Amino acid sequence: MAEETGDYPVRLRFPREGETDPVTGLPPRKALDEDLPRLLRLMAVERLPLSAVMIDIDHFKLFNDRWGHSIGDMVLLHVSRIIRESVRYRGEAYRYGGEEITVLLPNFDRSEGLAAASRMVSTVGHSPLSIPADDPSIPVSARVQAPGDSSGTVSLGVEISAGVCSTLDVTGAELIVMADKALYEAKESGRNRAVEFTPRLNSESRTFKIGVTYFGKSPIFDRNRLIIKAWFPKPDAQEIEAREITFLDSIVSEPLSLASPPGGLINQEIPGRVVFVENRGNYTWFEFEIREEVFELMWSQVRNRNASGGSA
Repeated sequence: MAEETGDYPVRLRFPREGETDPVTGLPPRKALDEDLPRLLRLMAVERLPLSAVMIDIDHFKLFNDRWGHSIGDMVLLHVSRIIRESVRYRGEAYRYGGEEITVLLPNFDRSEGLAAASRMVSTVGHSPLSIPADDPSIPVSARVQAPGDSSGTVSLGVEISAGVCSTLDVTGAELIVMADKALYEAKESGRNRAVEFTPRLNSESRTFKIGVTYFGKSPIFDRNRLIIKAWFPKPDAQEIEAREITFLDSIVSEPLSLASPPGGLINQEIPGRVVFVENRGNYTWFEFEIREEVFELMWSQVRNRNASGGSA
């Protein structure tokens, strides 16, 4: 049943009905890709803002390493339930990937989105996950290190970091990217906090060009604004190879079914503008102009992947 928000004359269905992620119970990334362009169009018609919140569970790898993946899944479910309940009928939460969650908040400007994200951070931080001490999912080594309390349970403290961005500050194509940049800043500044994306002065004039290889010839290159959704860096050059590209005007993805490269693909989205394109045999090469904030974020993802020795 559609819910009337009461704040604006648009009818939205929250929480979203349909397919859910089996671990978190949240709508999956596919649902986010379907809902985001719809909400962007609706909010544009009504001249109202849309805020995105990118959320990451702090030190999630430690839960998996110490307690095992079964407990890690419990942590994901625990956090997902808290976040979805906190935005019920005002927005929707989606599993973005790994331990990241995306929240869309229609008719929330940046300050309102930051307040909502800060409440989520606080609520999760004050809601430890309680697990029966004799739960077979708890490894023996962890059970010895953290024995159950008098109630027969083990309480795990969980914290999250959040980044917020609003369509009042960026174009719709950059909403998730800049919320993710704010999330990165929240983690770099100490975690367990929410940070808002603040546009830089004269940021429109600060751009960088990167080279992009895309195997196959496609009509997408007649369109000069794109989002690259899956990519990996090429060695010894400021170039990348793209495996999935979205057309901005029709929101259609065109993925390539090629083997994943060593180290895996990076799913940090890159919005930008094609400024030069050339067909080279069985692939297309183009120059892609991106904003400084996007440039910094994408290469921080490369550095993080290289430092961890794994995929991003």
